[in-house]
Amino acid sequence: MNEKEALKAFATGWRSPLDVLSDAAGMSVIDLCHEGLDATMAKTIARLADVYCTDTNASRKQAAVCAILTAMEHTFNTMNEIESFVRKLRDKNRKWELRQELASCAPVLRTLRKRARELVAEYNGDTAQNPEMKLSSKAVPDSSLSDMKLRGPAHLVKAAMDKATSFAREHGIEPAEALLRLATSGDGTGPELAPAIIVPLNGEALSWEGAGPDKVRLALTNGTVMTGADFVSAKLADAGFALLVDEITGEDLELYRLRDPNNEQLGPRRFATLKERLRQRLKTPVCAWPGCGKPADECQMHHITAYKDGGESEMDNYTMLCDFDNGRNDDDRDRPRYGHIEKIGGLDYWVPAYGGEPELNMHPAARGGAIRAVREAAGLPVHL
Repeated sequence: MNEKEALKAFATGWRSPLDVLSDAAGMSVIDLCHEGLDATMAKTIARLADVYCTDTNASRKQAAVCAILTAMEHTFNTMNEIESFVRKLRDKNRKWELRQELASCAPVLRTLRKRARELVAEYNGDTAQNPEMKLSSKAVPDSSLSDMKLRGPAHLVKAAMDKATSFAREHGIEPAEALLRLATSGDGTGPELAPAIIVPLNGEALSWEGAGPDKVRLALTNGTVMTGADFVSAKLADAGFALLVDEITGEDLELYRLRDPNNEQLGPRRFATLKERLRQRLKTPVCAWPGCGKPADECQMHHITAYKDGGESEMDNYTMLCDFDNGRNDDDRDRPRYGHIEKIGGLDYWVPAYGGEPELNMHPAARGGAIRAVREAAGLPVHL
C-alpha cells in the first residue's frame, strides 16, 4: 500500500539538503536540469553545492557549519537565504563566521532575516547615518502648481502629514493645500499677501505724458488733468500696490504703493530699482522664456539689450528670466545659439536663434501678467 512514499522522500530530502548537495557537487546547471530539475532549482543547488560541498581553504569552518545546518534541520530555502546575506558582507574574510552564526538560528525565514540584518550591519560597521535633509520645489509644466520635495525627521514629517490631513478634512480642501497653508500661517489661512491691482486707463484718459522721474500726468476726457497717483487713488481704496498700464501700447506707466508709503531704496543705475522690479514682476509673473514656470520672485531682472552693449536700465529694456534661461539667452545677436527675448507690442517674446515666429510664454501664470490681463479684460487681442 502506498503510504505517501513520494511525499515522505521529498520531505526527507528537503530537510536534509546537504545529502542532495553532496550528490550534486561538481555538476553543472545543465547536468542538473538533465536530472529533471527546473533551471531555477538547478541554479540554487549548484550554487549551494559549490559553497558547502566542494574543497575550500576553510575546510574546518565549512565542516563545522555543515554540522550545525544538519542539526538545526535547515532547508534549501533557509540556506539560500543565508547566502543572500553573505553576499552583502564587505569583508569577505568573515563569510564563514556569518554562516556559522546564521546556521545556529532556527530555520524560520522571518527569524533568520532579522538576525542576518543585525549581523551584516554589525560586521559592515554600518552606523546608519541619516542622509542630508533636503527641501526643493519644481514647477509643474503647463499648470499653476508646483511639486515640493522634502526630506526631514520622520516624526516631524508624520506629525505634519497628520495635521494637514485633519485640517483638510475639516475645511474640505486637499491635504497638500492644507499642509502649505499651515506652513505659511499659524491658523491655516495662508501667507499674508500684498495685493497688486492692475488699473487700465479704459479710455478715460485722452493721452498721457511723463512729468519727471517716476511721475506721469494724464489728460482726461472731461477736459481736466490729473497725476497718475491721483487717478489711482480715485479708483482704489485699500490695496497693496497698483500698476497703471496702457492696454493699447502695452506700457506700464507707474507703480503706486497704496499702503505703508516708505521711501524705497534705489540701487545703482547699473541695476533695476526696487520699484522697477515690482513693476516687472507684475507684468512678467514668471520667467518670460516659453514653457518656464519659475516665479518672478526667484528670477533675475534681465536687460533685453545687454548693459555692456549700451542697453539702458529702464522699464522698456527689462524682462524677468530665471537664472538658467538668463544664462543661455543670446545677448550677442551675432552669435545665436538658444534665441533671445525681445519686447514686441509691450510683451516679452522669445525669438528663435535661427529664424521663426516669436513665441510668448503660455504658462498659466504667465497669462496673468498685467498687460495681457488688461487686454483680455478690455476684449483686446493679446497679440497686437
